[in-house]
Amino acid sequence: MPATHYKWFNGVFWTLAIEFQYYIVLGILFNVMFTKSRIAVFVGVNLLLGLIHYIPGLGGENFFSFSSLFAMGGLTLLFQKKQIDTLKYFSTMAILFGLAWFGISLVAAVFGLFTSLTIAFIRGEHSIFKFLGKISYSIYLTHFLVGSTIEFVLSRVFVPATELQNIIGIVVCVLMSCVGAYIYYSMVEKPFLQLARRLKL
Repeated sequence: MPATHYKWFNGVFWTLAIEFQYYIVLGILFNVMFTKSRIAVFVGVNLLLGLIHYIPGLGGENFFSFSSLFAMGGLTLLFQKKQIDTLKYFSTMAILFGLAWFGISLVAAVFGLFTSLTIAFIRGEHSIFKFLGKISYSIYLTHFLVGSTIEFVLSRVFVPATELQNIIGIVVCVLMSCVGAYIYYSMVEKPFLQLARRLKL
């Protein structure tokens, strides 16, 4: 866990620390990074954020290590709000892709690019996508616990002997993870979201 010697109770949650750091940085730099029609400022700020990672003592798993991926999302936001044109979007995305490749890995850069382009250009209106989007945070919170538990139980029932059986096992784990996430969303996340809205009023 960042700033402590303790390990995460759930290893998947390490991204929450990165996300929290991002909110702090974004809150400080939002007006600078997202000034209309100043893409050069956006790129410059994110370049500096990426370079901070190389300052001695600031390496490791922190926001600055992954800032290029967050910048891909911010750039896509600017594009969707029509604050930059297509040419600026793709040219800046190429720079951020290179930064992610160099600073993190090619796999991370490809996934960041694929996700950004999907958000920017693909419109999925199917009810399944809306459902998965609604429970997506609950999936994030619970998928490791539910999926690994189902995998453990299945491994005691039968040992997959073929690729098809492996695939079936994975599908079952994914589906049960979604079921578990929906239960968590209905019983925990949704009630607390409603409570937060009431308290805000």
